[in-house]
Amino acid sequence: MGSQLASLEGLGRLISVGGSLTIRFNPSLQSLRDLGQLTSIDGSLAISDNEVLPLLTNQSIPCRA
Repeated sequence: MGSQLASLEGLGRLISVGGSLTIRFNPSLQSLRDLGQLTSIDGSLAISDNEVLPLLTNQSIPCRA
């Protein structure tokens, strides 16, 4: 298992992911704000089990076709 994150600082310039992106089991993670420049993920996106991260809904994640 990887390290637990309190922030995604350092990923602010990330624009695309060539595979899948999983963000799980980070009990102190409070925001996905640092992923604001991310525009594409070639694989799947999974965000779960981050206790203090506000609930995400499909309306809060813009999808581009």
